[in-house]
Amino acid sequence: MRVLQRLVYLLLLPLTLYWTNPTTNADGSPCTDLAGVIFLVRQAATGNAYEVRLSFLDEDGLPYAAEGDSLRMEFSLPPGRAPYDWWRITVFSFDFSDNKGDSSNTISVNASDYSH
Repeated sequence: MRVLQRLVYLLLLPLTLYWTNPTTNADGSPCTDLAGVIFLVRQAATGNAYEVRLSFLDEDGLPYAAEGDSLRMEFSLPPGRAPYDWWRITVFSFDFSDNKGDSSNTISVNASDYSH
């Protein structure tokens, strides 16, 4: 079992994203209810997507990250061969009522650059 887990881990492309939490809402008002961010990760060739949801609330419902904080997240993408090697990642913030904000710019990642 450990060998299989290690093999799966070695075949994944490690990725670290850095961002700064928003300080204003889309209407320009101060952002005072930021609850977390959602990373929408989409394979470009197939359109298959999944969400990685990061809540800024601890188990007691108290925030541990705030508006304007600089944060980072590490996760992994499976490598692929063309045309399945391009991934697109978009970030959305959400509030305490689970309303999703406007999206960030979308970044593209080429997973074929990873050599194992």
